[in-house]
Amino acid sequence: MAPFSSSHPSRFFGVPRHIGPGLLAVLTACGVVADVQERHYPTGVMRCQGKTFRHESGAERLHGSWKFWYDDGQIQAQGTFEDGTVLREDDLASQFTHVPMDGRAGEWSAYFPGGQEMWRGRYKDGVRHGSWQWWYEDGGAKARMEYKAGELVGGKTTWYPSGDIAEAGAFVNGKPVGKHAAYHPNLRLAREGGFLDGKEKGMHRRYAASGMILEECVYNRGLLSGQRSLWDETGALSWTGSYAGGILDGSVTHYHPNGKTRKVGLYIMGKAQGIHAGFDNDGGKMWEQEYVDGAPSGKRTEFFNGGEKIYEGEFLGGEPEGIHRMWSDRGELLAEGHFHRQPTEWAWRPAEATVAPVAPVAPVAPEAPEAPEAPEAPEATEATATADDAQ
Repeated sequence: MAPFSSSHPSRFFGVPRHIGPGLLAVLTACGVVADVQERHYPTGVMRCQGKTFRHESGAERLHGSWKFWYDDGQIQAQGTFEDGTVLREDDLASQFTHVPMDGRAGEWSAYFPGGQEMWRGRYKDGVRHGSWQWWYEDGGAKARMEYKAGELVGGKTTWYPSGDIAEAGAFVNGKPVGKHAAYHPNLRLAREGGFLDGKEKGMHRRYAASGMILEECVYNRGLLSGQRSLWDETGALSWTGSYAGGILDGSVTHYHPNGKTRKVGLYIMGKAQGIHAGFDNDGGKMWEQEYVDGAPSGKRTEFFNGGEKIYEGEFLGGEPEGIHRMWSDRGELLAEGHFHRQPTEWAWRPAEATVAPVAPVAPVAPEAPEAPEAPEAPEATEATATADDAQ
């Protein structure tokens, strides 16, 4: 049979075949005739078989039962169309067919190349409706879900290839509700939390496969609200902070692996405010910087291990200004200078009385520490992203 071309549909959809008298009368009255079609691979193996309608306008549409096969003759997919889109040249892959989504109705099934059923479910008006099931290639259950008019309703459960549960939760109108939980392949809890109308609500936690807690936070209407804490894989606390309406608001602390404070500072409505400070592994202060509305503004001081000053200077709106000084570890003044705003840059001008080598440029204050992003809510289609290809 000649290759199909979208510009010449008659090459694929031929002369109408046998139709019952009653159906033919109805179809003819509507200006539509039925035509049973077959398509083959270059080897002669059947690719697909089903019925089309040809309207008086000349447009062809898929209608009724259709079957699709792989190039080795194994069943690929089968189901029913109601006014479905005809196959295009791009749909005809060398070993399988991209089955059109448009117009699917009633029960459909897709199969792995070896013959094992991949998924089974019902469509209504071209979208998922009713019970759906997925399997792994060895026949083990992969997922089970309920749909209504294309949206998840009721329970969603997925399993690992081992047969152990991967995640479970309920949905209403496509939105997660109630308690949701996900598990590592070793059956340890991976994450847990509640949802209300599709938004995170209350305490949420994440865990490592070892069972160590990684995160604990509180949500209100999908936004982080209250204390949030993060741990590393060893179980050591690494970060704590407070939120209001999804924005950092309160004290934020970073920790060294040994539990000592590494950085600490205050945030108000997401912007660093007041004095922020950094510390070494032993708790010795390394630097402190004043912030105003998220920008370094005010004094910055850096320290040697013993607490003596290395550097001190003022900042305004994130830029150095005024007198800046540097000292040796013996307390000797090494350099002193004034920063003055130039048309395009800041300039270091050593004081006349100061004898110093090449004048150092004052270090720019580091940006205030940011919190890691919050995890996203589970998606309704997470386990079935490729299921509709029917390959």
